Amino acid sequence: MNSSVIIKSATSLNTLTLSEPESLKLPGGTEYFLATITGDNLAASAKIYSYQPRGHITTLFDSLAANWRGWSGEEQWASLEGELTLKCKWQKTGKVQIEITLLSGHYEDDWTVQIQVFIEPNQLDEIASEMRRFFLEDEIGI
Repeated sequence: MNSSVIIKSATSLNTLTLSEPESLKLPGGTEYFLATITGDNLAASAKIYSYQPRGHITTLFDSLAANWRGWSGEEQWASLEGELTLKCKWQKTGKVQIEITLLSGHYEDDWTVQIQVFIEPNQLDEIASEMRRFFLEDEIGI
């Protein structure tokens, strides 16, 4: 079963897609997923190491959904090796701004890509649910 989570911007073509989970739900398995960001004339992907429970991304989106009416400051999450970073801010317009940074590696000749995704607060429950499904729920037959 190939599951994915897609976060689409309400204001542009920018998206974040998490896909191709590799043993995310198996004890002792190699835990990776593919993160892809797309936008107008942009597409970039990187394989993300996802050792958990340290800083689990589901916790971030559960918190955002619980605080859908707004919060002060910045909520953030980063993958263990820093290849994927999400910084979330509540905007006065009522939208949630997610600044997404994707790195290909940690060497000076590796690339870095950053986009902004703006989502409506009423999307937060669904995104949180999709994140839990992607990272936590058992696959059929496992």
